[in-house]
Amino acid sequence: MRFFTLLLVSATFITMPVMAQPAGNETLPLELVLKNTYLDNPRLKSARSEFKSVVEQLPQALAGYRPTITADASVTQISVDEDPGTEEDNLAKEFGVVLSEPLYRGGRTVASTSQARELIKAQEWDLATTEQSVLLSAVQVYLNVLRDRSLLQLAEKNRETIAKELEATDARFEVGELTKTDTSQARARLSDAEANVTSARGNLKSSEASFREITGMRVEKLAFPTQYPFSIPESLDSAVQNTLAGNTSLKTATHVHQAAKAGIGAISGALLPEVALVGSLGQSYDPGLGTIDEERSAAIGIQAVMPLYEAGSTRSRVRESKYVANQRFYDVLDAERQVRDQIISAWEDYRASQANIVSRRAQVDANRVAREGVLEESRVGERTVLDVLDAERELLDAEVGLVTAQRDAIFAAYQLAAIAGELTPETLGFAELKLDTAKIVNEAEDKWFSTAIEDDVR
Repeated sequence: MRFFTLLLVSATFITMPVMAQPAGNETLPLELVLKNTYLDNPRLKSARSEFKSVVEQLPQALAGYRPTITADASVTQISVDEDPGTEEDNLAKEFGVVLSEPLYRGGRTVASTSQARELIKAQEWDLATTEQSVLLSAVQVYLNVLRDRSLLQLAEKNRETIAKELEATDARFEVGELTKTDTSQARARLSDAEANVTSARGNLKSSEASFREITGMRVEKLAFPTQYPFSIPESLDSAVQNTLAGNTSLKTATHVHQAAKAGIGAISGALLPEVALVGSLGQSYDPGLGTIDEERSAAIGIQAVMPLYEAGSTRSRVRESKYVANQRFYDVLDAERQVRDQIISAWEDYRASQANIVSRRAQVDANRVAREGVLEESRVGERTVLDVLDAERELLDAEVGLVTAQRDAIFAAYQLAAIAGELTPETLGFAELKLDTAKIVNEAEDKWFSTAIEDDVR
């Protein structure tokens, strides 16, 4: 497996003191969360069932190659009154079997089979799109919890610092070094710090709820990943090329277009003749009044049906299918433009997040030095309490910006991978859990009689 190391970002994570994790014995890695999400997310389970339902269109199309067999039976009471006082009764019993094997259906079976296979491929890629979306959501909620935990720690740390500053301000006020205005400013900032803690705690609770909703897991001790299980493109051009080659939504649109083209033949074949081999066997008992006790029959032949005029309905459906195929072609072009726009936007977000980390890190360092300088100058009376409080606020804002930038950088990288179709079980390290779509299709193709399904949870 290839890994791209987060050189800049990982160094920031390691050196940042605000990234301390909650107490606990083990860390819940992102890889395990993604694995559990892949297995347990209801939206993914629903998408897999939808895929299996679409697969059933293949045996339905293949039925055009296979024979149909019907059986019928009848019991008839016959009463005949020929002359007054003369009445004859008879109980006739009949049963028969008819077999019909299609020989030619105007190409509809071939076209329907091709259409079914294209729709299956389209649904397979649509399933992959759902996987990308759900797994990216799992990454998002994982990072959001980490971010909000860090922001809560920063808010609590700032509250403690402001509280200590208020105590010092009150003490200096008692000895006449400061005024009531100074103490009021400190109390106002402490109230603001309390409000920030409350807001941060609420945001964390919301993020934890989203985490449980998406992953189905209890929130544990988490840690920022230091490696990507995929490679990051070296340039925008390579990112666009990789995405156009691997984007799952674009592949879905392409196969839907091919299915629509095959659907034209599935409809236009109804204008051509249909030929079938027909055979029958019959058995009758007491078919007539006192004439024959038992009768057997057998027949075999070729049956041909040629449609001459169907009131224009079929031809209208052919025209309709052609318009649909045109529509699906333009859908492919539209999907390609959307994908190109998405990857450019995601690439710029990723690049901006990397640069933002550098700027935020420098800002934190500068504000930390400035805060220490203001504190020293305040002790000798060269700075006011408001100056100290402002320095604390600026340092807090810088640290909050850095934490947010770190979260955004990782998410932007995973977003790049999702758009390129790379958030797959193979890439993420649990290939053994991937749905075997080829096996499902082969098994459905060979089912002639069974009505049983897997995972029947009705």
